[in-house]
Amino acid sequence: METMYQPGSVVFEDWVIQRKIGSGGYGIVYELKRDYYGEYHAALKVIAISRSDSEVENL
Repeated sequence: METMYQPGSVVFEDWVIQRKIGSGGYGIVYELKRDYYGEYHAALKVIAISRSDSEVENL
């Protein structure tokens, strides 16, 4: 999951990932920034979804 979202990566056309803010059992939170008529910051939570029943049981 983390390999898709690295600092400098562009998501949603014009938001740039700045840094990883934190992580937990269900996902990772990133700080985003875009410059469009000013500087805007946002957070993106990427949620991990279990791929199999055994993965769910392990959690």
